[in-house]
Amino acid sequence: MIVIPAIDLMDGGVVRLVEGDPNSKISFHSFRDPYLTLEYFLSYGVELVHVVDLDAALGNGDNIAVVRNIVREYDVNIQYGGGIRSIDIAKKLLDMGVYRVILGTLALESADSVAKLISEYGFERVMVALDYGLDGYIRYKGWREKSDIKLYDGLKFFKELGCRNFLLTCVERDGTLKGVDREYIPRVVDEAHIYVAGGVSTLEDIKFLMNVGVTGVVIGRALYEGKLDLNTVLELVGNAR
Repeated sequence: MIVIPAIDLMDGGVVRLVEGDPNSKISFHSFRDPYLTLEYFLSYGVELVHVVDLDAALGNGDNIAVVRNIVREYDVNIQYGGGIRSIDIAKKLLDMGVYRVILGTLALESADSVAKLISEYGFERVMVALDYGLDGYIRYKGWREKSDIKLYDGLKFFKELGCRNFLLTCVERDGTLKGVDREYIPRVVDEAHIYVAGGVSTLEDIKFLMNVGVTGVVIGRALYEGKLDLNTVLELVGNAR
């Protein structure tokens, strides 16, 4: 299992939201600057970083300039999501040097776009984000709208389109430090390459995800608040230098 630290961007800085609510914004004194935060993660040998553009996801501009600087100046793979609402934006990011784009709303509203991107860039560079609630239904448009699609059905549909990488985020757990979802993840983990985000806060969470066969885990707030030590987590999963 690969450990993927998260950098969530708003107004050019690093923040965390609780359950995706922009009114719950949390800033961290030691992790305000995205470049210094990235350098901190890279000092531990991290090879893949999860970057979310909260402004773009909420329709309040974007932080693409920050991402452009990162891919130009740093030797690291970035998987980037948030507000990628057209295939042209996705292509722009991939051509810019972003390793992998994460598609949520675009995937639900234009599944053909996912198939086209996979055909042109390969399945490793495309990830479908299936954000879901405790009821098992997929959310989209910055988690503000609920679809009529259940998590398992969404996985099956996009897998048939050729997608192999999925990011699963339980909305009610994201940014809460309440622990990972242990209900739905074990049911779907055999379907494809499953990456999990939301609620990760203890080594027991990490061990659980490892044991059920998750491909990767995205960790944000727990690292920023010192709930989890990055080196300890990397040693646990075998990713440490």
